[in-house]
Amino acid sequence: METVNDAGAPGALARGRLPLFCDTALAGRIEAAFAACGSPVQVELAHLADPAIGAQLTARGYQLESFENVLGRDLTGGFQPVMPAGVEARHSGADVAAIVTQPGSKSQRNAQRQGFDLLYTRAVLVKRSMEGNNHE
Repeated sequence: METVNDAGAPGALARGRLPLFCDTALAGRIEAAFAACGSPVQVELAHLADPAIGAQLTARGYQLESFENVLGRDLTGGFQPVMPAGVEARHSGADVAAIVTQPGSKSQRNAQRQGFDLLYTRAVLVKRSMEGNNHE
């Protein structure tokens, strides 16, 4: 699958995410590249984002698919991970661990029991196709 970078040129774009503060011409090129591959474009929009961004994405044909909670945990206070038998962990030097869950899910409750706190909620907006949408 070919992707595009922030400049709209072929390259790497992590998991098909649209850079939020790009101009409409760049957004159109990114959307066209994903449509050519038959891949949807996904935007994960934090609840603290400017509401105008959500309105702009909706006008471009993005639809709300779900919500996700991002939880984090400080790793600097003597955190000792529990590792299943046969699994080897390597210390990456990170100070914070993060996990993404569905709001109110068992995964969220389990993470919170392990000391993770809610950092923010984000909306997942997806544009499946460019058919009938000409916003360039």
